[in-house]
Order: sequence, then structure tokens, then C-alpha cells
Amino acid sequence: NVATLLNNMATILKSQHKYEEALSLSQRSFQIYQKTFGDDHQYTGRALNNIANLLALQKKSDEALVMFQRALSVLEKSYSNPYHPELATPINNIAQLLCAQGQSEEASLFFRRALEILEKSVGPHHPDVATTSSQLASLLFAQRKFDEALPLYQRSLTIAQQIHQQPDHPDIIALRNVVNALILLQVVMHFVCHLK
Repeated sequence: NVATLLNNMATILKSQHKYEEALSLSQRSFQIYQKTFGDDHQYTGRALNNIANLLALQKKSDEALVMFQRALSVLEKSYSNPYHPELATPINNIAQLLCAQGQSEEASLFFRRALEILEKSVGPHHPDVATTSSQLASLLFAQRKFDEALPLYQRSLTIAQQIHQQPDHPDIIALRNVVNALILLQVVMHFVCHLK
């Protein structure tokens, strides 16, 4: 099918950082999906999400946000299950974009929603749950909400250890370092509080 071929070509161009060319192909792919399946079909929603990703990569944040929200709306209509795992993708993309724009509180809500969907749809030990937990933890860490960030990082570490089963895997080392640093930070803060 032509739309799928265009989408695949756009993916290749995206990997080569040729975002304008990729965007053009993604838009053509979207138009075909829209004409073939209608406005509220999952293929149309996925195509919108792809366009939004390319806009975000070009630093067109406002346009990207509108497209991510539109993609989410289409996918919500196309799936009868509010916890369909595919819904987590545009929700997570919205969270990341809001985070990059400094809208931390709103981003946190979207990360939490994506995490809830993933936990219910793919299970609590899935790699996507680890990724989203880590993203939310990073946001909470940046907000100095260390007590909330630590269990999320620990959860990501546990999942990463189950997936990779190699203690020297870079993901495991990075997460272990963050967890250990947060634990140390809590000990220091506790000590400092008791000195006052």
C-alpha cells in the first residue's frame, strides 16, 4: 500500500535527519489514510502522531502539540478500550513536549496517564513501563520531588534488570547510579534536618 510505503520512506529520512522531506512524505501518507479510512481510524491517528513527531524534531513545538492532541483524539475514538496501549504513545509524546516547554505540572499528568495505560495494557514489568516511569521520575527529580522520584527510578531499575539480566548493561548502571544518588541525597537531607 502506498501510504505504508510513504510512511516507511519517511522513517528512513527521519533517521537521516532529513525532517522536511520526511514531513512531506508523512503528510502524503496521512492524506491517503484519511481519504481511505476516514478521520477517526487508527491509521489516520498514527499518521498524525508521525507528523507531530517530525514537527517536534524541527522545534515547531506549538504545531507539534496540536498534532499530538489531534492524534490522541483520533486514536481515542478508534479504540473502544480507554487503556489501549497505543494511546500511551501520543500521551507520552505530549508529556515530553510539555516538559520541554517547561510545563512540568501538566507534563506530569500526561506521564502519569501514559503510565496507567501501559500498566493496565501491557503489564507492570514491560520495558515501556520502565521508560515512562523513568521519564516521570526525571521530571519529578527536576522539580525536587525526590521522594516521589526515587520509587519510580527503583521500579525502572528493577524492570531493566529483568530485561537485560546483565549487571554491567549501560541502562542498569545509569539507573543504579541515579537510585544510589537519590538514596544518598535523602540520607544527607535527613541528617541536615536533624541538625537544625
